[in-house]
Amino acid sequence: MCRTSKSRTTPVAAILLIAALTAGCAEDRDPQPAAIKQTSAAGATRHREANLRRLREEVLSNERLPEIRRDGNASRPSESNDEAERSGRRQAASPSRGGNRPNRVGAGRLRSVPSRSWNILLIVADGLSRDWISCCGGTAAPTPNIDELAETGVTFHNVYAMPHNVASQVTLLTGSYPHRHGWIGDWNVAADGNACWFDWNLHRCLPRQQQMRRYMNCVAGQWMLNNLRAQPDALLQHGFRRWCVSAPGGPRSQTPRQSHRNPHVFMSSPISREDDGIPNRDVLQSSWGVSGTFTGQNGPDLFSRFLQAQRFGRSQVPFFMYYSMNLPGPQESHSESDDSTGGTERYSGLVRDADRLVGEAVEWLNDIGVRHRTIVVFTCSSGVCDGNVSAEPGPGAAAIPRSLSERSIRVPLIVSCPDVTPAGIETDCLVDFTDVCPTLCQIAALGRPVHGAFDGVSFWPEIVGEEQQRPRQWIMSLGTGPLEFDGQHVRAPHRFSERVLRDRRFKVHVNHRRQIDGLWDLQADPDEQRNLISSASEVYRVAVDKFQAVVDGMPAQDAELECSSLLETDRRRDATELRQVAAEVRGR
Repeated sequence: MCRTSKSRTTPVAAILLIAALTAGCAEDRDPQPAAIKQTSAAGATRHREANLRRLREEVLSNERLPEIRRDGNASRPSESNDEAERSGRRQAASPSRGGNRPNRVGAGRLRSVPSRSWNILLIVADGLSRDWISCCGGTAAPTPNIDELAETGVTFHNVYAMPHNVASQVTLLTGSYPHRHGWIGDWNVAADGNACWFDWNLHRCLPRQQQMRRYMNCVAGQWMLNNLRAQPDALLQHGFRRWCVSAPGGPRSQTPRQSHRNPHVFMSSPISREDDGIPNRDVLQSSWGVSGTFTGQNGPDLFSRFLQAQRFGRSQVPFFMYYSMNLPGPQESHSESDDSTGGTERYSGLVRDADRLVGEAVEWLNDIGVRHRTIVVFTCSSGVCDGNVSAEPGPGAAAIPRSLSERSIRVPLIVSCPDVTPAGIETDCLVDFTDVCPTLCQIAALGRPVHGAFDGVSFWPEIVGEEQQRPRQWIMSLGTGPLEFDGQHVRAPHRFSERVLRDRRFKVHVNHRRQIDGLWDLQADPDEQRNLISSASEVYRVAVDKFQAVVDGMPAQDAELECSSLLETDRRRDATELRQVAAEVRGR
């Protein structure tokens, strides 16, 4: 009589044990004729292989999955890692690459190993301040759908965006600061000219990161980084496979509500076969999709319809949806002169519209049955610009510019997924927009550490409730006003743009001469009313010296945007191949 041990068996050992027992039983059978024996052997082999597959699935469902190396083979866990073995998690480590930029992304801990990748829905509102969101303390307008995300996920309170929408968008998609990628100020390619654009040969957009290439990458909303009339394949070059976007090119005096009416949209394919799913004016169809004007329709609602029209069928391919919501828009652009309704009331209505669209997106996830395994990330590209802040700058001190005040650059960030995030958690850890790209890459890698040329670090540990301290000691926001074109480059007014840095307590302002001329104690003075740069307190002096050391390590000159004619663009990809990809995308 054979006895089996009650000790815990690893998946590989269990499979080998069953295989040996099966082979042993086959050897004890009575001899049979050759033909019958050959047929029985083939059937026994198929039966044995089926049993082994079933056994492996059962064992792996209860055991920790082995780590999969790049060569596709499974590696056994380290015997010395007792703590990780007991908790059923792997602490993976990889040698870091060289360079001065931080590229190590911390490893988060999974409560369970997922059998397939998570879907990702990234919602980025435009010009929505924390003051207007209920879960962040706002009382001006109810935001029940955004509040529900906070109740089911993690809310980050110390998050910096860039001062301008375009700079925030490029920073979010690349994981690099503006002084590296060059989009330091406000430059709308369609409205300001084609001197430069978001070049896929120079910048690796998030969908082109190695971890995201197996995703079905989609984008909906506003896209101001390329002139899609002259570059109809730009989104495909950036790694998106489906899109429905508008490229605002109207006058800057146009209010957001005016720009929402009768949107001119670029789509990879029509939203539907109905009349309201196809443009009805200025229609242009090409190898890259269809574009045209939807007269009598509202842009934000149109993008929401596109999102809800996406069907991924029974495909096991996960999706990444970048929802660049063009609501509510900068509050200061809602003047009170164009109709009888006050600007604040109109802005409040747009905030409610943005909240409604967030609710529709989450409801769509529930309807298609993927909400439990879809990580929803909600944030805003910028806050509210409301004038210079410091009322008492003191002798020799400067008031902080309106575009770099806390109300302008400190934005909400909420991450929610029922199977991943703890519910109702709030954290004051430091995050800025360079951290979003490495975090989403780590999500796509099922929580494994990833490496890349990122300025930011992943906040995945905070998403899953990791208790260890993140390496983030400061965050930064930098930018200037509209950029200038000198005939060869698109550049900021100064070679070194002004910026602000902060930690959990102090915030400093750095001028274009690389000097700190402002210091604020945000714990005692959250409204930035008192500039402490002239104080002789040792605590303040230590804080200034710490930030100055960080500034001294930054490049002395910010990157500039290179300019060239769109007709002379080096695509680096064959046009025929791109047309085939576009045809395949439209056929899905």
